[in-house]
Amino acid sequence: MRYTSLTKEIYTKLFASTFIIQIVNTISFFLDFIIPGTFFGEEALSVITLTMPLLLLLQAYTDMVSMGGSNAFSMEIGAGNTDAAHRYFTATIIGSVAVGCAIMLLGWLFIGPLVSLLGATPALFDITTRVTLMSLGFFILMPAFISLDFFVRNDGHIQLAAADNVFFIICNVVLNIYLVGYTSWGIVGAPLSSILSALLSMIPLAAVVFLKNTTLRFSRHTRLKDFLHIIRMGSGLTFKHIYQGTAVLIFNNFLMGFYGMAAVVVYSVIVNVQALLIGILAIVNILGVKVS
Repeated sequence: MRYTSLTKEIYTKLFASTFIIQIVNTISFFLDFIIPGTFFGEEALSVITLTMPLLLLLQAYTDMVSMGGSNAFSMEIGAGNTDAAHRYFTATIIGSVAVGCAIMLLGWLFIGPLVSLLGATPALFDITTRVTLMSLGFFILMPAFISLDFFVRNDGHIQLAAADNVFFIICNVVLNIYLVGYTSWGIVGAPLSSILSALLSMIPLAAVVFLKNTTLRFSRHTRLKDFLHIIRMGSGLTFKHIYQGTAVLIFNNFLMGFYGMAAVVVYSVIVNVQALLIGILAIVNILGVKVS
């Protein structure tokens, strides 16, 4: 098959950004466990593993909103319905923040039962509560950040989106080391570093939108049904993470109940090595596609 120079240029940009993002995400996911574990040992690994189901559910919600919103926007832009596209863009950003606030407040209100459901033992209950309270803040920022990243990327700013992802990872690692190891935040600094990194990384993406260097526009005519349409479009992407979160939740409770903290630590190491290997295989697959 022969490709035009424009097709090759687009493909090269997509390959480069995907390759970079896969590398930094793989490293970042691994370091999010290694850094707290280095400073606080088994306790940190256990607490972070206990909160993993919550983060998997966050990922399910984030995928549903970001994929559903960007797909709805792209379909309407392709059909020439710019008003509808702008409504979906607005609904995705504002709706994800509004629902995220509701989830966070609900989690704070029922923090005791939530931490018990996660499987925290009396010895870990206090620190797990503090980490969970902070982690619930993800639900406000992360869906909006990832959605904005998808919109800017689909609008043609592929290299900006890739660079912003690298910036997020660098901020996350630096803040993680500083907050966890050298401040009174301790283990709670791990989720806090991700929240601050997402906030900082949203600034360049938001600047591109507000400076009107994209086709993305906010609409005053957004309705509730626009957000519900986005949820329907992205709902098929949530089941994998919901299943994973539920499975990890059950397994964490089983391990903690029968074998204690040591078993959870061993499990967290296995999960992270597996994640690292999957990331490496994904990178090899990307390189294989490029070579072919």
